[in-house]
Amino acid sequence: MKAFTRLVSIVALFWATTLFGQGYPARVAHVSDHAKVLAADAAQALDSELALFEAKAGVDIAVVTVDTIGGTAIEAYAKGLGESWGVGGKTDGRKGVVFLVAVKDRLVRIQTTAAARGVLTDSAAAAIQADAILPRFRAEKMPQGIVEGARAMMAAFNAPASANRSNGGAGATEASLVLGIIAMGVSIFVIALIVSARRDARRLVLTHRKEFSERVGDLERKLKHPIMKDKAELRKTVSEARAFALFLDGLSVSTKVKWVDTQRSLETWQWNLNPVEWEIDRMLNRLAQAEKSIPQLLERLPVALKGAEDALAAGGGDEDRRRRLERARSQVSEAQGMYVGGMDPVNLLLVYALLESAQSHAAPATAGSHSSSSDGSISTMDSSSISTPSADMGGSFDGGGGASGSW
Repeated sequence: MKAFTRLVSIVALFWATTLFGQGYPARVAHVSDHAKVLAADAAQALDSELALFEAKAGVDIAVVTVDTIGGTAIEAYAKGLGESWGVGGKTDGRKGVVFLVAVKDRLVRIQTTAAARGVLTDSAAAAIQADAILPRFRAEKMPQGIVEGARAMMAAFNAPASANRSNGGAGATEASLVLGIIAMGVSIFVIALIVSARRDARRLVLTHRKEFSERVGDLERKLKHPIMKDKAELRKTVSEARAFALFLDGLSVSTKVKWVDTQRSLETWQWNLNPVEWEIDRMLNRLAQAEKSIPQLLERLPVALKGAEDALAAGGGDEDRRRRLERARSQVSEAQGMYVGGMDPVNLLLVYALLESAQSHAAPATAGSHSSSSDGSISTMDSSSISTPSADMGGSFDGGGGASGSW
């Protein structure tokens, strides 16, 4: 019952808003619709509800609409209006609420006296605005928002036991019925959400499992390449992914399984395979680049080095340039000695690394040399770049509170 009362309080505390500043409009009744938002019969019906509620619960709720508050802060305007009208009375312990709507300013305020604030707290007033009033205002249903907000505030206060007894217990019965309906509605809504989430998860799993299995198969095929023979950790991850793919393949619409958890596992596996895929592709791309570039480098680098050495011998040069050329010449010779057609991929990458190093040493050493032959120039090798993911209680509004909003 306490949980239900708490739920009603959150849904109910929407009905308190206040008016601003000096030169306040006159109070007509419990509903003072100066901006003509409500139809006449709707305003009269709501006024009757509020009058009966005050008689039973001792809470004075003033509903006010105005065109504009003229630039005054809505908190100050609502508080001043409540004081001017004497909302909640002047005696200690009287509860009063001003529910103010400034139509052209698109502002709303629920202002409470100190006594009312003990029940209709600031957070509860804000919840009423957020749940009952502002969504309807934004949907151009302002009259409905005003009525629903006022009723929510009345429900929040919940008429005292004496008023219930004088009514033969009818008030308590009605409140219990409302609480029961709300509880049933919440339960149905939650169940519907669970069923919907399960259905969506099942659809996604059954739709994407083939794509996942094919991705695992592609990685298994690539891991058979000789360059991957030392990649045990990658093979282990892909093997575990294959086990999960087989589990997915065995599922059907009628399978009793936690579909939401299964969907999350599938998403996790898709993410975990990303770094595996990137690493495999990086190595295979580098091997392909090596196979393409090694013959070109073995042909061009010796010619370029010879031209640079001749230029250095003819015109002299500093010792650093000479050492770089010697280092580059040594690495090219070593690569020439190792390289044979159809060699092991690992050794092929070693040759490629030697030639890349030789090229990096030769580039500054040949700077300034005048080799006009295109074969004698050293061009930077194209290499693929792989990025990895990585108060006083009383009728006075002094000590009161409330909540403001806009739409």
